[in-house]
Amino acid sequence: MNDEQLRERFEQWAAPLRMTPPPLVTQLHRRSRRRTTRLATAASSALATAALACAAVIAIVLVTAQPHPGSTLTPNTTPAPASVSSFWGHGRYPAPPHSPYLIRIMHSGNDAQLIDMSNRSVLATLQPTQLGYSYAWAAAATSGRVFVLAEQSATYATIFTELAVSAPDKPIIGVTPMRPRLTGQIYAMAVSPDGAEVAVSTEPPDGIGTASRISVYDLSTGALTGTWTARDGTALSLTFVPGDRLGLGWQGSNGGQTVRILNLATASGTAAQSLLADSRQVVGTPAGFYSAALTAQATRVLALAVPGGKAPVLEEIAAASGKVLATIPIGTANDLQQSPSYCGILWADPTGTRLITQCGNRQLLVTNGVATPARLALSVPAAPVGWLGTFAW
Repeated sequence: MNDEQLRERFEQWAAPLRMTPPPLVTQLHRRSRRRTTRLATAASSALATAALACAAVIAIVLVTAQPHPGSTLTPNTTPAPASVSSFWGHGRYPAPPHSPYLIRIMHSGNDAQLIDMSNRSVLATLQPTQLGYSYAWAAAATSGRVFVLAEQSATYATIFTELAVSAPDKPIIGVTPMRPRLTGQIYAMAVSPDGAEVAVSTEPPDGIGTASRISVYDLSTGALTGTWTARDGTALSLTFVPGDRLGLGWQGSNGGQTVRILNLATASGTAAQSLLADSRQVVGTPAGFYSAALTAQATRVLALAVPGGKAPVLEEIAAASGKVLATIPIGTANDLQQSPSYCGILWADPTGTRLITQCGNRQLLVTNGVATPARLALSVPAAPVGWLGTFAW
């Protein structure tokens, strides 16, 4: 039995634990996340030296577009629909035609794959650029061709790897050290549409001090351009939206979910600003939702819930009025509780009118609130730590 098979066995065993909706932020403060243990085991005495060295280097390297010899993909066994809208391309599998690329972080955190979802080919396999670091998070720009991966050490020192996909599907990797160095447990990450900036939501790993921090960095220089803090709540999703603003899926200390918009024009370099004072609430989501995100054009809120603790649903909500535009069942209770696969939104267009969802073995293409069963190139696995961050699309 090889490493990948062992990981798949572990997925099945740990599925009920991973698929439980995330606990409240106040509970997370009192817990030591499993990633800390894994990273601590991987770290070495040379970690401090490696971290100092990476701060002085910005490198651009070419990655050969060849599958890693040991890489495997888990095919999806869900029957394909009789017909699929031409919007989703004419490849072997449905995918957005202009952004078919997905980044998948492997469970060890020691490598990541760039996958063309239209044909299930692995274009590149990436390894962390620094000794003692592992991949912690991934995010994609709305273009679908620029990705940022966060590499973290056992002490939560963080560097970012930027990946751009250019014709003919040749990935180019750039390493962007952050100065000053970012530290903290990542809870959300977003890339600006032009790929110039990355926004990161973090909390202190020990839960002591400021409860939440949002940091925005210039990816070309690694410079911190703005930072905001709050003592009550955490941003669990981030979206760059027009008008130099950032959409936040905000969870208060009582667990209630809302959506806020942060004005990035108030940034003052490394001087921390008040997150709540510089943001406004867009819409309140009904009780029971465990995830909410603003679309890239700031027109809709996409909220996930498990009504009555049973089957998960996706609600599309008008950001201006709070009106529910569509309610879409995306899976069954068994899909949520017993499957090792991710449950939620895989991809959304800037308006939120076209979505790809997955819950267990059920995958859907959603257009204007109407869902069509689909068979994608692969089943995206659930995160072994936390409930998001293992992929970017």
